[in-house]
Amino acid sequence: MSATLTREELLRRVRRGDPIRGVDLSGAELAGVDLGGAIFEGVPLVGARLRGAKLVEAVFIECDLSEADLTEVRAKAVVMHRSKLVGATLVRAGLVRAQLAQCDARRVDLAGSELTVAAFVDTDLSGANLRGVSTDRTTFATCRVDDVELAGATVKQTIFTKADLRTTRLANARFEAVVLLDANLAGKDLRGLFLEQAQLTNADLTGADLTGATLSNASLKGANLTGAKLDGVFANNALFAEAKLAGASLRGAKLRQALFVDADVSGADFSDADLWQGVFHRAQCKKALFSGADLTYADFSHADLGDAVFRGCNLFRTRLHRVRDEGAVFDTRALALGDDADEAESEDWAPPAEGA
Repeated sequence: MSATLTREELLRRVRRGDPIRGVDLSGAELAGVDLGGAIFEGVPLVGARLRGAKLVEAVFIECDLSEADLTEVRAKAVVMHRSKLVGATLVRAGLVRAQLAQCDARRVDLAGSELTVAAFVDTDLSGANLRGVSTDRTTFATCRVDDVELAGATVKQTIFTKADLRTTRLANARFEAVVLLDANLAGKDLRGLFLEQAQLTNADLTGADLTGATLSNASLKGANLTGAKLDGVFANNALFAEAKLAGASLRGAKLRQALFVDADVSGADFSDADLWQGVFHRAQCKKALFSGADLTYADFSHADLGDAVFRGCNLFRTRLHRVRDEGAVFDTRALALGDDADEAESEDWAPPAEGA
């Protein structure tokens, strides 16, 4: 049977370092209290009013803070394990070095909060409001993020692992050097999104709309961009190695020094794209359109250019070393470089047979 506890007695126990167990603090008025270092185990705090409270290094194990008001709490290094925060309000909270593991935080309101060096592990954040949050060096490991609101958020050096972001709202969010490992963004509207230096390794971006997005220095190694729209993207120095871009549209894209090594860009449209020094080693470029593209110093060594179209291109010193180009259409190859004899000799070299 849970007992009640007065505010004064609670504070005395916290100051003595006694763990708080076997009490019911649901609906308790605890606004502004200093509960730093407190340890709560199995304590109901449903609807408790903790607005402006100090929870520095506090620990909550299997506690229920559903519908609690934690607006503007200072919760540096707080630990919450297997606890509930369903519908709780943590607007403008300070969660520096906070750790939430295996928590139920559905519909939690974190709008405007600071999440610095925080960790959310195996936590359900479905329907959470993270509008305008600031995250820095924060991790969301195998968390549910269905219908999460991230509009206007500033997300820096933050890691999402195996996140299904298809229903996450990202309008006007800014992502800087984030890691979206194995993320699902299929069919997502990402127009104009800032994703500079993002790591989107193996991400599912099938049919996504990235028109006008910023992907400079981003890594999309192994990502699936089949049928995606990347018209007008800013993706200089981006890595598309082993990516799937079949049927994708990259019209007018800025792709200077972008790497498409071993990528599949079959049927992709690079019309009027800036591909200065782009690298397409061993890429599958069948039926791709490069009309009007700037391919100055681009390198297509060993690429399959079957039926690709290169009308109106700038092919100044474009490398076409050992390409497969049956059916490819060029206005002229006069400025392009063909097979490199010395390189071909080195590629064909084989060690002498044993005993020869």
